[in-house]
Amino acid sequence: MIDDLDAPSPEERRTPEDKICRGACWTNKKGEEVCKFTARVDFYASDLGAFYFEECGADNIYPDIGIEIGKKYIFVQADRSNYYHPLGFAFTPDGAHAGHDAGHDEMEEEFLTYRLDEKDVGLDEYEPLFFHSAGEWAGYGTFTVDVKYEGHHESDLFYFCHIHEFMSGRIKLLKNDTPIQQANSPPIKYNHPVPDPYDKSCGTYGLAPFQLPHPECPNTFVCDKHTNFAGCIETMNCFMMVGMTTYAYGGNDGDVALFNHQMIPHHENAVNMAKGE
Repeated sequence: MIDDLDAPSPEERRTPEDKICRGACWTNKKGEEVCKFTARVDFYASDLGAFYFEECGADNIYPDIGIEIGKKYIFVQADRSNYYHPLGFAFTPDGAHAGHDAGHDEMEEEFLTYRLDEKDVGLDEYEPLFFHSAGEWAGYGTFTVDVKYEGHHESDLFYFCHIHEFMSGRIKLLKNDTPIQQANSPPIKYNHPVPDPYDKSCGTYGLAPFQLPHPECPNTFVCDKHTNFAGCIETMNCFMMVGMTTYAYGGNDGDVALFNHQMIPHHENAVNMAKGE
């Protein structure tokens, strides 16, 4: 058992008027005040999934979270939904993905500790384990990241996924529970996707524009359908047909382009079928 995780079960925190979610805090066996954010990934929020934290509520994806300067925070990635989504922390949205390696590395060295159970393994060992099979990953132990930020206060921080770009959320720095920076700076220069109601009914993402009738698809794919899932499958088939009949460049790399044009929508559709309800 990790002493710093020996806390009450996570419970949804009331979001204050500033809309910044605070972690669940307690005093550990060493007499230190420690706070925790329990990370999960909502697979249905986009094609890649979206981070949320149990303490902030399951419906609050990519919440703005607050960390107090100089206080220890533990980000727990024990839930299986975290597989293939190792958390990172940086001074800019998307960290290393956005080409800001120097600032990102500085934060890694000074303010973060990547752990597997009680062992400090460092990012170089932590991240590669998320590429192993899901069964292996789940058997390795409890993945956590300790964050204790005592650096400059001029701008916000960000959490992100080390593997997937565009999975970044904002961290507001707090002093005496008050945001040091009122403005959201620097900005996240993209909007996180929001599933269409149709996709929510199917458990999928990005299918709504391909509902039948569609000018590039037959009138039907599934005969004598009687369930919502069968209707969703028709939309998935139309999505794949449109994607796989797209123009492919015919130059020297035409075979590669053709392969990509075929396989990308094919596999995107496989993910939607696997998530379909």
